[in-house]
Amino acid sequence: MLCVSQILCAQSLESKQKFIEVSASAEMEVVPDEVYVSNTLQEYKDGSTKVLIAELEKGMRDVLSAMKIDEKSLSIESSYGYQYQRRKHKDKDFFMSKTYQLKMSDLGKYDELIARLDDKGISQVYISKTSHSKAEEFKKSLKINAAKAAKEKAKYLLEAINEQLGEGLEIHEIDAEVYYPVYANKMMGMAQDNVSAYSSNEMPIEMKKIKMKQSISAKFAIK
Repeated sequence: MLCVSQILCAQSLESKQKFIEVSASAEMEVVPDEVYVSNTLQEYKDGSTKVLIAELEKGMRDVLSAMKIDEKSLSIESSYGYQYQRRKHKDKDFFMSKTYQLKMSDLGKYDELIARLDDKGISQVYISKTSHSKAEEFKKSLKINAAKAAKEKAKYLLEAINEQLGEGLEIHEIDAEVYYPVYANKMMGMAQDNVSAYSSNEMPIEMKKIKMKQSISAKFAIK
């Protein structure tokens, strides 16, 4: 009975603990060092000659080699025309297409890439997304800064009413907000006559920053 009484007393004192609860956030902007370019190659006719997907792929790889871009950064997103239609029907008017994703570290090379590629063999090319290789480190840093900001906020609010900040009681993370830039207007397309809709006067493209924000809520005791 004595033990139970002590526990109840302790709980009662704890429930009367004065505290302050605040929220704070930290923000930062970073320049992307990872740019993902989506590039679709499509067979076409040059006069009476059909330019095959293999030729277009070789041309693209030659461009990457000339630009000193590692082929390991190139991956296939999708392909169309490799199965039944191609093997069984062998339709001469059927044009195969293949979509790649290219990871680049320098957005400045994007314009050069477009200028070098065979525009007749491209149905579209655009920046699908951007990112940063140290994104997780940045998020951690933002959490730390948000926690420090919460403590500082609680401190000056209590000082305003002649109270003192005590120990931290609780801290909760609020979902991080990350705003990635969109390059909707930086797209290259092809008309039905295989004439590129891309024009060189669109260059150069400007690197846009990634905006990151982390919020937290915290509870501190009042001495």
